[in-house]
Amino acid sequence: MRHTIFTALFLLAVSFGAQAAEYLTIGERKSFIKEYAEIAVREMHRTNIPASIKLAQFILESSWGKGELFLNANAGFGVKRNGSQGPVYAWKDDDYDANGNLIDSDFRMYKTVEESFFDHSTYLVTRGIYDELFDLGRYDYRGWAIGLQRKGYATDKQYAQKLIKLIEDYELNFYDFQPNPNAVPTPSVQATTAPRPTVPQVVVRPVAVPQPVVRAEPAAPTYQIIERPQTAPQQTKPQPRKKRSIPRHYRATSYKPMRMF
Repeated sequence: MRHTIFTALFLLAVSFGAQAAEYLTIGERKSFIKEYAEIAVREMHRTNIPASIKLAQFILESSWGKGELFLNANAGFGVKRNGSQGPVYAWKDDDYDANGNLIDSDFRMYKTVEESFFDHSTYLVTRGIYDELFDLGRYDYRGWAIGLQRKGYATDKQYAQKLIKLIEDYELNFYDFQPNPNAVPTPSVQATTAPRPTVPQVVVRPVAVPQPVVRAEPAAPTYQIIERPQTAPQQTKPQPRKKRSIPRHYRATSYKPMRMF
């Protein structure tokens, strides 16, 4: 009788958490994602676990923050004790005794939700069975989802498909490409307060431009026309022609032709 009562209370708590999550509006769900996205991105850069996988597991395991484990133990990933020495929260999940009866499972408790994110990262990094998932890189959320189910993270046979659907419905893979919020920003030029070095002013002195020497052209010579008076030529009387004298040996001689032989 007592076992039946505990089982009924457990089913009632699970049903209440699931119903409460179903009645969340789109705006409330986006606000829930935005509230924890920065932690997921920081853990992605620290451990190389995709932020989309981190958020999808957080949403699914905590029932959008309405599940019993989340409300009572700040446990957002349903990590069981597995040898941990910290505080635990007993809750019936998927463990059965030899007779097939559902028994309590010990889940890790946390002081803050952020501590739950850190412990989930440590759990995946140090368990060893998840090592091959880190070879996929941070952008293969499908490979991570299938690998988590294959390695036995959850007993739900639809676990991988549920993670993939959450990632694609709410575009959680957007956060896989976000920069590290803990990165030290590079100081901009405008943010520096150091005084700028003074640049000496260049004194521009006027340069005297030599003026071209324009020499005066010599004045064109002026010619004065002197008109001389015209004198009429004097008329001279013709001189009488002298009589030419004939040499003496030519005088009174007669010309006789020579006889040719």
